[in-house]
Amino acid sequence: MPWPHVVAEDLSLGNPDWSKSPQMVNLKRVELRISPLALLARRVVIPRIDLTEPNATLERLADGRANWTFQFAPKDPNAEPSRWVVDIGAIGFDKGHVTLNDQRLKAELDLLIDPLGKPIPFSDIVGDKAAKKALEKGSAPQDYAFALKVKGQYHGQNLAGTGKIGGLLALQDATKPFPLQAQARIADTRVELAGTLTDPLNLGALDLRLKLAGTSLSHLYPLTGVTLPDSPAYATDGHLIASLHEPDGASFRYEEFNGKIGSSDIHGNLTYVASTPRPKLSGALVCDQLLFADLAPLIGADSNAKQQARGGESKQPATQVLPVEEFRTERWRDMDAELSGVRSCRSPISTLI
Repeated sequence: MPWPHVVAEDLSLGNPDWSKSPQMVNLKRVELRISPLALLARRVVIPRIDLTEPNATLERLADGRANWTFQFAPKDPNAEPSRWVVDIGAIGFDKGHVTLNDQRLKAELDLLIDPLGKPIPFSDIVGDKAAKKALEKGSAPQDYAFALKVKGQYHGQNLAGTGKIGGLLALQDATKPFPLQAQARIADTRVELAGTLTDPLNLGALDLRLKLAGTSLSHLYPLTGVTLPDSPAYATDGHLIASLHEPDGASFRYEEFNGKIGSSDIHGNLTYVASTPRPKLSGALVCDQLLFADLAPLIGADSNAKQQARGGESKQPATQVLPVEEFRTERWRDMDAELSGVRSCRSPISTLI
């Protein structure tokens, strides 16, 4: 039995009156097929929708109004629910352009999506070991099919980055992994990641190799909301697993990470739960070498030159020995923390923590 084949061209979706742009989405072409037998059971089954040259302008105001949130007319309480069900298996797409103006996140981003000249196997990006683990969890991740390029601002910080993604968003099968890879610079923070997103329709879960580097851990606060102390230059490399729809709040686990803070090494596992009324950071940290000099930024005791190098201000008078830099106590109210002490260190400081 032939399947109905639907093609529509030059589609557009308008914006609400408050938007700066007259249109939210433009599509050059939409193509899909419908299972005819499923219609007999009042099911509209569309295995795949293909979008050609999607262009979207996304906006959110400070009061929370967003053009991607739709308000429908109230349902008649006496009306019977529809017996029809719509099942969409996946969405395929090609090159596109997305802009985001989000006043809540203080973000203005411009994203370009272009097909790669040739698909890149998932294992070529993440390595054979990580690809094997992903396969053991269920479906094999698809190849990387598109290149990304993004620029703009995020939380008021300049952002620029590139990356790669797959070409097919699986909506019906929430366990099918969607490949991600990116490297970005946000102000003086550098981020590299590679791995998968599952349940992309609901931003369900992340499984990524994550590298972070920057001039001070405190600079992660405006980007992530995680309260961390001032520090010397740092770099970490670990495994990030995120479950974004846990009952107690989105959970992020940074597992088996290794890194450097100044000249000190650091290893361990951290968990961040976005619970209410306050999120919580917990975990265990281990080091082999911890230098007293790398603890100086915690109490503002590093030199003026080093403070300036990490983006701080030169405050310490040459005539005073004790630090004069104030603690950022306003951040202490934003998060709870429960971390086990540093152990296995060759430095005497380990006996003080």
